[in-house]
Amino acid sequence: MILHRQWVASAKAVKDLLGEKRGRKRLVLILNGEPIDGDHHDTPQLITKLATEQIDMAIALLDEWLQIVEFTPKRGDCMYLVRGTDAHEAGNPLEVIGRDLDGVVPYRRDTSSITKDGRYTHAKLVREVNGKIFDITHHGFTRGGRAWTRTNSIYHTLRSIYYDALEYGYEIPDFVIRSHGHVYTAETYTGNRKTIHGCMTPGWQLKTHFINRVAANERINTIGMVYYDVLASGHAKHYKEILSVEDVKVEAF
Repeated sequence: MILHRQWVASAKAVKDLLGEKRGRKRLVLILNGEPIDGDHHDTPQLITKLATEQIDMAIALLDEWLQIVEFTPKRGDCMYLVRGTDAHEAGNPLEVIGRDLDGVVPYRRDTSSITKDGRYTHAKLVREVNGKIFDITHHGFTRGGRAWTRTNSIYHTLRSIYYDALEYGYEIPDFVIRSHGHVYTAETYTGNRKTIHGCMTPGWQLKTHFINRVAANERINTIGMVYYDVLASGHAKHYKEILSVEDVKVEAF
């Protein structure tokens, strides 16, 4: 299936960038919300509405991806889970996934293996890697409904983040990553201090009935992921492993 082929291709692309053996780079993986669809909006398009079955499928796919990239917590690799939309993640599916997968960095650990009272999800991450600051959460960007306004909201949000940082005295982020909307969209804002790069990540789903209603005029689905290579020098490069899929092909009546 096209989605699974892209899933495997994205893992192989990351593995190639990481390198081999002693020279292999450390991998920090961010799952930025919604590894399951949940039982949302009364949709009839789910294979199963049971959260337990959706969780099992998500874990199996994540395990496959992690095996391809040779994810190794003992070598410093780690994963963070960021919460998405409640309509998809009602309850604690992400906490279950966090406990099941090795290398997940919890917000708060379980007090014991019996109580399972920890929290493995984060509402937002602000993390520094070799001098570059990443600001990551699920919501926060919107995408314009016209071709010439696609990135307007992202641009002005980045500008607001820039001025808030100046006003309150915290560090200006280098990369601001959001996911809600699930269509790859990128923009930058440049001030006197630095340039902020903003990105709405692509999704892992073709258009549903709901998306066909709210984004009926857009014909391209973006499937895949984004990733960043941050060197010890602080030099950083943005990559995207994206498959663009057209909704429909032109056919004769």
